[in-house]
Amino acid sequence: MAKKVSKTSIITGISFIISALALTVGPKTLYQGCSPEMMMKCIQSLNVLFWIGIALGVIGIVNFFIKADIYRIIASAVGIIAGIFAFLIPTVIIGACGKETMPCRALTFPVIYVVSGLFIAVTIINIILLLKDRKKAETK
Repeated sequence: MAKKVSKTSIITGISFIISALALTVGPKTLYQGCSPEMMMKCIQSLNVLFWIGIALGVIGIVNFFIKADIYRIIASAVGIIAGIFAFLIPTVIIGACGKETMPCRALTFPVIYVVSGLFIAVTIINIILLLKDRKKAETK
């Protein structure tokens, strides 16, 4: 009998896709950073975050089709690592503009910090639920 895709898989896939959209589309439309014509640190950070967002989107789409818990746990662990990098890139790894009043520091990166933090929290909860389900299945 084929295993159905669980609710946690759907919720995790949706959270991956929302985070991917927040990292790829958001900085270009909803919460724009500094002007792309100026090659500042924030533009470089946003370019890297764009590709992290693409990776999260791919993982999110694939997550809808994965039925084995172990692969979903691995995908979630990769997602946590990507979420941590999404948080660290503008703060430590690459950085942002020097002035506090620049658009990237005032709006873009704070939104990305919140999105990354929520994504990491949801993904950790997902791993915990998957491990509990896996433990229940092993005891039966």
